[in-house]
Amino acid sequence: MPTYAWQIHDTLISECKTRASLLTTEIHHAIGRITMQDSADVTGANHDTIVSKWEYVQAAEQLQQRIFALGNRAQMRWGSNRSGSSPYDTVPAERSAYAWALDVKPRQPVSPMRALHHLRCGLGEIMAVVKGL
Repeated sequence: MPTYAWQIHDTLISECKTRASLLTTEIHHAIGRITMQDSADVTGANHDTIVSKWEYVQAAEQLQQRIFALGNRAQMRWGSNRSGSSPYDTVPAERSAYAWALDVKPRQPVSPMRALHHLRCGLGEIMAVVKGL
């Protein structure tokens, strides 16, 4: 069971990295749209809206960077050397690379599979927002 669970874990990391790559494209498109809106807004009437859009873009870029860093770390470091017998096991956040990706507090327990599920859901939400910018 643990080996199969780790295979699912690796598949989820790969899926998150793929979605983060798609998010990169959407971020670039959104930056272009926001820049055009900003240059067209000569009166400054939409300033608050444009600032809000830039904040969403920054949040999307941060999530994307965290996912890429987690994926690269998993690919380089873990391999078959896993901490814990299952990706469902929890460890304190200070000992988990997933905690940084999720930006959780140091004393909270973190499970790799739950973290990946949370990241995947977050990617879906931020992708929808960025597409609408």
